Amino acid sequence: MTPRGHVALCHRVLRTDDGSISLSDAIDRFGPLPHGGLSAVTGGTGKYVEAEGEAEIVMRGDIARFRVLLDD
Repeated sequence: MTPRGHVALCHRVLRTDDGSISLSDAIDRFGPLPHGGLSAVTGGTGKYVEAEGEAEIVMRGDIARFRVLLDD
């Protein structure tokens, strides 16, 4: 927690038919919506077993939007 509010340390797994992508980040949970930020792609399974890159996350209430950019 910071003087302005909560900071969430998050590990996310996005599951697809071709495998999963793992994400890791710390996101501020204070101030006006939307919340979000950048997340590191830390690996994956299946088609994404050697995944690297980053994801932009935007959360508005119960809805989260992910834009994943994988390095070649």
